[in-house]
Amino acid sequence: MTTNIARARWWLAYPVALALLLILDAALGFWRPLPSRLPEQFSPAYLNLYVGDAPRNKPVIAFLGDSVLWGYKIPEADSAANVLQRRFPASRMLNMSYEGGSTPNSAVLLRYALHAGVPLAGAVINVNIKEFNHADSAYRTLHPSLERTAEAVLTPGDRRVLKMHPAVGLNPALNRFVERYWRFYRLRADLCEMIFGTDDMAGALVRSVQNITGTAAAQELAHRPTSDKFLGTYDLAPIDDTNVGMQYYRILLRELCAAKIPAIVFLTPTNHGLLHDYIDVPEYDANLHALMAVPHCPRVTVLNLDRAAPSATFIDNDHLNAAGQRILVARLSPYLRKMIR
Repeated sequence: MTTNIARARWWLAYPVALALLLILDAALGFWRPLPSRLPEQFSPAYLNLYVGDAPRNKPVIAFLGDSVLWGYKIPEADSAANVLQRRFPASRMLNMSYEGGSTPNSAVLLRYALHAGVPLAGAVINVNIKEFNHADSAYRTLHPSLERTAEAVLTPGDRRVLKMHPAVGLNPALNRFVERYWRFYRLRADLCEMIFGTDDMAGALVRSVQNITGTAAAQELAHRPTSDKFLGTYDLAPIDDTNVGMQYYRILLRELCAAKIPAIVFLTPTNHGLLHDYIDVPEYDANLHALMAVPHCPRVTVLNLDRAAPSATFIDNDHLNAAGQRILVARLSPYLRKMIR
């Protein structure tokens, strides 16, 4: 008798669980996340929601680039895009930058946003010279989520030049099949990060203990960036049209002009105080000059901000702290004000 009751309860659990999943999926259909920036790790489905849900009733200024513009290791509120949003509330600042950004990523993401119908009134784009290095992980690689989301706008040239992530075999095929019909599964990583953050419970506990005991501060001091850690980060070979970063930099400028989108493109500030021995040489400045000399239309303003921030405003070689982000805001604001008018 007891066994029969237990079995009946188990059978009841299946339809209840299924009903809960259906309700959850239906609820997620009405979920319209518009955070101030993308999560650290985002899925193709989340990128599609983030870009697709951009407001249609106010001008959208897209921020494209890498983790410098995203706001690495600083609160969302302190990133340049967020500060500019508060300064210019009439426009929507859509921060689509992320770690692993590069000129190929920015060009494809711009193309995808236009394809998705985002009413772009302008763009702010950081171009980081370190990503023109063949050894950089983003040199010719799209973010996997962007590659999947923007499949429809990838050209044969993109597929020939960039490294693709072929979805072959049972695992990717099964994964895509389930994602197609199960919304919660598509957004699983993003939901987890939004609810619990990027740290797991064990990591959060360890971090709390380290903060209390003072070991976190000691570890941070021990891992303070030194110039030798960035040896080889910046390639001093001449940047020419054989460089994939340069090819997509040209494509990016052309596509901005073709779409008649006003844009501010700036060369990312670099910590010359830290990297003096490696980059304060004629070859480095020649590469900066090569980027500044690429032709563009009057709608696009190109700024050389490579030396715009003092060493004290950097976290490492290129990531800016809150004070450094405010320097970006100060340099970008006059141009943004003209763009929005």
